[in-house]
Amino acid sequence: ILHKAFDGGINFFDSSDHYSMGRSEELLGKAFLRGRHEIVIATKVGTRYDAARVMALRMRRLVSPLSSLLLPFRKRLHRFRAGGRRQDFCPSYVVNAVESSLRRLQTDYLDILQLHKPPPGALRDEELIRTLERLKQDGKIRHIGVAATSNADAALSLELPWVSSVQITFSLVEQTARDELPLDQFLGKAILARNPRGFGTLTDLGRDLTAEDYTWDDEEADRLRSMAQAFRFLAGPKRSLATAAIKYVLQQPGITVALPRATSPEDLNDILAASEARELTAEEMSRIDDTWRASCMGLRKYGYRSGAAVSP
Repeated sequence: ILHKAFDGGINFFDSSDHYSMGRSEELLGKAFLRGRHEIVIATKVGTRYDAARVMALRMRRLVSPLSSLLLPFRKRLHRFRAGGRRQDFCPSYVVNAVESSLRRLQTDYLDILQLHKPPPGALRDEELIRTLERLKQDGKIRHIGVAATSNADAALSLELPWVSSVQITFSLVEQTARDELPLDQFLGKAILARNPRGFGTLTDLGRDLTAEDYTWDDEEADRLRSMAQAFRFLAGPKRSLATAAIKYVLQQPGITVALPRATSPEDLNDILAASEARELTAEEMSRIDDTWRASCMGLRKYGYRSGAAVSP
């Protein structure tokens, strides 16, 4: 999948040191050992798990052949994992984590090191900032980024001179960043849009991150699925809903990179098709705006707040 993505023109790969307990980085390192200079690797630091979760996550490889049997328990497994998650932006931990990422990726530099959903206090920690700058001076990282939890954290990050990129949640079903952030006014900053397929609600494949697993509760998942149905007018015989969803994100002023997830050739085909698909028309963009505004009005009527679709 990684090689086919690269052959299809994709050269930006987003990972994290805790994705599958480092396995994600290992795969990237193996896949691009000989073509490292041709790709951009953005990884993350700052997330740790307690001992029980570490053991459970490492056992995933052993039980992967039985994954279909575990589907009924997937939500519980994801919630179990999230329950043992904690943040660590201690400078010494960050340095050790960077060294570990470099080993797994089989490289001597990271294009972007992203702080993974840091609290505002971490962004103002002068010792942490000095540590990150030293890593840059040593050539181990080239740029510093922030994978923000909220639009407010993203706004703070975009104002910091030492931050080069900010990752936000953005999709057809989560457009609050467009309303709350002047994304096209931060020249020299890269805006990375995660979850462009709306936690799997904007694809028919059922292989993306699912709303049931990654939203706060079932009511929130139902809301996302219902909203996604309102955008099905974008799908047609020559363009899937997933492809249209990615295309929409890429057409937003200020968005630099869309970060969809691919765990199968079918997923990747939808992603690659976005680069070849026609631009969404002015009429389609206008209808998207009207649909989003109507959805937001409906949410407020029933007590929801704009931007509620966040992962725990």
